Amino acid sequence: MTEADTQLPTQPTPKADLEETWAFLHVGIDRLFTEGLDHFDYMRLYSTIYNYCTSLPDAQACSTNVYVKLKEYLATRLGSTGEVKIPLKSIRFKLIYILLQRILKLRGKEVLRHYVDEWDHYTRGASHLNRLFTYPDRVLKREREKGNTDTLPIYTLALVQWKERVFLPLQQQEITLTTLILDLIEQDRNGCDIDQTLIKDVLSSFASLGIDENDFGRKCFDVYRAHFLEPFLTTTKDYYEKKSFGSSDTHVNWLQSEETRIDSYVCPDTDIRDEILSKCVDVVRGKTEQETE
Repeated sequence: MTEADTQLPTQPTPKADLEETWAFLHVGIDRLFTEGLDHFDYMRLYSTIYNYCTSLPDAQACSTNVYVKLKEYLATRLGSTGEVKIPLKSIRFKLIYILLQRILKLRGKEVLRHYVDEWDHYTRGASHLNRLFTYPDRVLKREREKGNTDTLPIYTLALVQWKERVFLPLQQQEITLTTLILDLIEQDRNGCDIDQTLIKDVLSSFASLGIDENDFGRKCFDVYRAHFLEPFLTTTKDYYEKKSFGSSDTHVNWLQSEETRIDSYVCPDTDIRDEILSKCVDVVRGKTEQETE
């Protein structure tokens, strides 16, 4: 790669229009996701966003303009389901295609590992975007506080785009992230060594994708519950249905095993730990009650 390839274009003037402003930002955000930015270029992007949003009296309209452009960018980067064309040479992610192909070609944990790698890379980039777009986000936050629901906080926007364009399409396949995780958990129950950290990292992404539309800062576990906890409890019940009660200590050992599993990698957040444990206890107790009747 030549020196010219690694440099950003000339920074727009403070009075540049949206088209010129976004042309510069697009290249810079691409660079942020692929190579990263040094402090100098980071501040050039930040000041370009600020200059555009304050170049006209209507800061709310300008902030909305760059928000819409960023939303379109993320949709394109993740693999748009609309008519936006994706230039192959500039897109690292194309995640829907890449991950679906890997599900067909790789073994379970390798798919999960690839998902976690891409998720970590994407969320790091999203964190940088959240700081870059601080000014327009502050303006749009005031509009949201007035009841305007047309925009989301920048980091939340990035999570929603991932959920809609990567996570949900993956969960609609015959082999899903959830089924791969549940297969590993069954192996764990059967005494096999598994990568618990990998499962925990995937489930952490499930938890992060829950969005409370009434309070964006509040933890929300709806995605985790629907896409993991409910099928996990079902497979837990099925697993113990096949087990024999044995001695009086058996159910205690089962409960201890499940509690250890929950604390080690099943529970993505302490706020939901007691709920998960309580439901697992109900499943195991239901089995033991059947055996003792």
